[in-house]
Amino acid sequence: MSTSNLQSLFDLFETQLPSYYSTHQSKLAEPNYLAKKLEDGKQELTLSVLGHDVKNIKLEVTDEKVTIKAKKEEGTSPLVEDIDITFSVGKDYDGTKTEAKFSNGLLILTIDKKEERKSKSISIKVG
Repeated sequence: MSTSNLQSLFDLFETQLPSYYSTHQSKLAEPNYLAKKLEDGKQELTLSVLGHDVKNIKLEVTDEKVTIKAKKEEGTSPLVEDIDITFSVGKDYDGTKTEAKFSNGLLILTIDKKEERKSKSISIKVG
């Protein structure tokens, strides 16, 4: 890997991929996730929610953050934990433009970029 590619990778981690912080209070490991930038410029966040019913997974989004919550159901494996995790989507993305799908115990979120604001001319009225 060339130095410029390595620097680009570091830049991507620092500025584009979700910074992670959690309010999850478990002493067990945090949920597994993978974040990557797609070819079309969107972000994809894949989170393991194995053992959770998709109907009990709650997503809350703002333009800056995506929060995922799921409570462990009674009778579920002791390996399944509550999920309460928040991702910051980065300055170039809009969390309200998030699409979610569930497949094989994985929650896959696709986060779109913010729309560029275009300037417009305003006429000046006299008198």
